[in-house]
Amino acid sequence: MCAATLMALVGPWLWAPERVAAEAGPAPLRFVRGGLHWAREDAPPRLWVNGRAVPGESAPAGGRLYAVAWQPGEVLTFSAATDGTGTQRITAPRRPAPLPWLALPWPPARLIAQGAPDAVQVLAFSPDGQRLAVGSAQGHLAVVDTRDGRMLGALHRPGRMMRALAFSADGALLFAGEQGAEGRLAAYRVAEGRLTMVWHFDTAGELGTSEATPDDPYAWVRQPGIYRLVRRGGDLLAVVNRSTRSGTGYTVRARLYRLDGATGRMRWRFPGEAPAPLLMTWFAVDAGGDTIAVPQQLPTGAPLPTDGSGATRVLLLDGRTGAVRQRLIPPPLPEQARVVLWRGVGLRPDGARLALALEDGRGLIGPVAAPAAAGEILVWGEIRTLVVPLEIAGQPVTATNGTLATTAGGVIFATGPSYVPVRSGAGLPQGAHPRANHLLGYDWQGRARWAWLLPGDLQGLAGSRDGRWLAVLAGQEGPQAPDAFNGVTLLSLEGRGAQAALAWRQGLAGRTVYGAVAVSDDGAMVALGEAPRALTGGGAGQGRARVWILR
Repeated sequence: MCAATLMALVGPWLWAPERVAAEAGPAPLRFVRGGLHWAREDAPPRLWVNGRAVPGESAPAGGRLYAVAWQPGEVLTFSAATDGTGTQRITAPRRPAPLPWLALPWPPARLIAQGAPDAVQVLAFSPDGQRLAVGSAQGHLAVVDTRDGRMLGALHRPGRMMRALAFSADGALLFAGEQGAEGRLAAYRVAEGRLTMVWHFDTAGELGTSEATPDDPYAWVRQPGIYRLVRRGGDLLAVVNRSTRSGTGYTVRARLYRLDGATGRMRWRFPGEAPAPLLMTWFAVDAGGDTIAVPQQLPTGAPLPTDGSGATRVLLLDGRTGAVRQRLIPPPLPEQARVVLWRGVGLRPDGARLALALEDGRGLIGPVAAPAAAGEILVWGEIRTLVVPLEIAGQPVTATNGTLATTAGGVIFATGPSYVPVRSGAGLPQGAHPRANHLLGYDWQGRARWAWLLPGDLQGLAGSRDGRWLAVLAGQEGPQAPDAFNGVTLLSLEGRGAQAALAWRQGLAGRTVYGAVAVSDDGAMVALGEAPRALTGGGAGQGRARVWILR
């Protein structure tokens, strides 16, 4: 019996949702988004609220949820009696509390996951929010019903890492991108308690591959991997990279693909003639799939170009054909030779404006305009530089700025810790950058709108499809104090992102996993991964490997 079949049979018994301990205190009700949650096991089937009977929905992690609209500061009357007698009064708080909806132990099948501990790597909701896909560093892939925690299918690809996930528009197909010997992009049908492969495309046939060796902790980097996967309509966009060490640097092969999601048929490749010898680790695409922005960077150790591009350029592609429309060069800082752009590229949904978050701390916003000649190389003309280095003791001190999120209303830049850019004579920073570890909200004209101080190092951003909600993952990866914050903050982006308000914040006993966060299209649910936390000074550690769904 194959592993996929075995997991489909045993999964429902081996991946039962955990019960979450109810909060202590005399009041059983908590105000959550969209209703009231009775956190104890004695929750009544219905609740009388302001004289109206409201049926309860069973919460898999414990208690019941009652759909009740409420406003901050509003006084409600409620009763748990069958006839509505014995009412009590309760005042709504300023903001809702997070509702732990599901807590799922990871991995789902211990008999398959032998050896090293596994970690959640990537999460994705189906468009209707009723399914959550989970991929791991050890090659596990599972789909769960978000309404009750029921396993809908699972499989194991030993020696591969799940790197990117997306659902089809109807949620029936799951697209999974791996990093491994094949660099596989595959479509699986989710039905009858299992995942059945519909088609696959092995990118190693074009980018090459390397054999994994047990004594090489970076062997996975030398194998082709899908770094980003996005669905637009019925098509898939995927960017693939493979890096191999070459002397003191690296040799890179990368390509961007557009495929038909139903059949796997190739629409186009970029570059068309052969994979690029340049890193392409991320891309942005507008809502209609008509414009794509993809950065290209020289690998470490490669000689710098003479065109002043700082080793990085951003290509604007025609989403229908893959043809280059424009090449943009973000200028390097005077004291630096290189520009590094890892994940920091975003487009306004209509494709008319572009934002870049550079690792030297700058945030750039400018127009997407047709050049005088197709494919012309331009240094960006209309540009806003947002986060700039400080001079302390004669050295520039920067807040890193490698991640962003975009909505119709604006751009959210996420800065990281302070550092001194590498240059001759530079030492350690002698003071913190005042905008380090912040979310910075700007409109598309580059005007500052809001700022949030993060409770820890940024670990990931995920937004709802309508741009109204933003989940911010924060924490640390190394050993840390027991009271250090690891968890997720949900922000309400009012005015299509022009302002931000705290919705709720949820901490974890363990630590967050970089990039392991997702938000449903309507913003009603947030999923994140938890891993055991190592403590400074040793000890038993805290937390465990789990998948959380919060409402």
